Amino acid sequence: MFYDHFLNLLEGLEYKYNPKTVRADLEVQQQVLGMVFDKLQDIGVDDKLLNSAKRTLENNIEMINSTKNLKKLLRNIIGKNERILEHSMTTNMISQIILKKLSWDTHPSQMKISMAAFFHDILITEYDENIEKLESMTSYDKDKLRESNPKFFNHPLKAAQLVDKMKNMPPDVAQIISSHHELPKGKGFPKGLFGMRTAPMGCLFNTVHYFCVQCYTRGWGKTTIAIILKEMEADFYDRNYEKPYEALLKLFK
Repeated sequence: MFYDHFLNLLEGLEYKYNPKTVRADLEVQQQVLGMVFDKLQDIGVDDKLLNSAKRTLENNIEMINSTKNLKKLLRNIIGKNERILEHSMTTNMISQIILKKLSWDTHPSQMKISMAAFFHDILITEYDENIEKLESMTSYDKDKLRESNPKFFNHPLKAAQLVDKMKNMPPDVAQIISSHHELPKGKGFPKGLFGMRTAPMGCLFNTVHYFCVQCYTRGWGKTTIAIILKEMEADFYDRNYEKPYEALLKLFK
């Protein structure tokens, strides 16, 4: 299996401390974090919430970079495509804000969301037009998708299996990753789970992930964001998705 081979490659690498590489990695991460901060600030997200989320992400990035196997995994993402890192960082920051608004912002929850945000797309090698189109769909014909693009269809489960084998990974991260393309009312994939069968933390992540994908596809203008949030209303007022959706709605009002 590809993910077993990939994991073996990561674990088999001899880690050599290289100050220049460490600085370069951190500089890229801080650069992208700054870009995301500025983007969200420009569209009116509260400065206090942004600064709190930024501090959380900085602490989590520092932890990742001090842990050998997690550092390798993050470096692999940076080496692929800055677009993937930016998508992960944006999903991460908005999710941290929603955690805070719901008073779910315990340290374990913040860390789980960070890990899921950074590593959920670890098996996607690049974002092309086809991936953008598949990512931004509002519902899926699961049988058709499984047949036409099995790699994309299976990437949540395979990424979760890879992450589950990593040392130092917080509990439940694999579960969040495995369900990150699930949507309310069974419209997502790969399992077509309904809201009550997806854990609250997974529903929070899925809500923000879906919102971010739509914004990256259609634009981050205030009018576009309002349209996206309005379109989400019919589906996301559903079971475990309702509270995260309401918090997201209030964040951008």
